[in-house]
Amino acid sequence: MPISDPEFNALKSRVDMLEVEIDSAKSEILTLKNSFLLLQSTTANQYKLAMDKIAALEEKDRAIEQRMDGAERSIGELDTDTSFARSKINRLERQRKGLA
Repeated sequence: MPISDPEFNALKSRVDMLEVEIDSAKSEILTLKNSFLLLQSTTANQYKLAMDKIAALEEKDRAIEQRMDGAERSIGELDTDTSFARSKINRLERQRKGLA
């Protein structure tokens, strides 16, 4: 049975509309893919920046620990020097009392 012109035109019009919808859906999918790739890239960059900041903070932490260790050694040396000087003063005072 042959198809009438109006039926053929209606079918052709429907197919054309479906093709437009398919193209629109493809465009949306491509946009979403691009957005996802951009988000992935941004996330990777932010992660790298965060890791770089953490590494810098860890380096500063190590430098502070080294300074603190140096300060503790200096305090220990000062304590030793002070104890030695105190002993010397005590000995000199005993000698002075003995001579006076």
